[in-house]
Amino acid sequence: MDYSYFENQLAAITTNFTKKLIQSVGEKTIIIPLSGGYDSRYILTALKKEKYQNVLCYTYGSETSFE
Repeated sequence: MDYSYFENQLAAITTNFTKKLIQSVGEKTIIIPLSGGYDSRYILTALKKEKYQNVLCYTYGSETSFE
């Protein structure tokens, strides 16, 4: 199998879990802590792609931190 197969599979899985997440929260605010890693940004991007608007993000730590 080539790369595009796995890329398409990941996209389908992401869309599926994102739609389930949106359905489970209804109109509630989804709060995402941005830690500097990729997981939280991936979830945020997936929500944005599905046009979910009710999201609040925050970060934490020292102002001088590279994160």
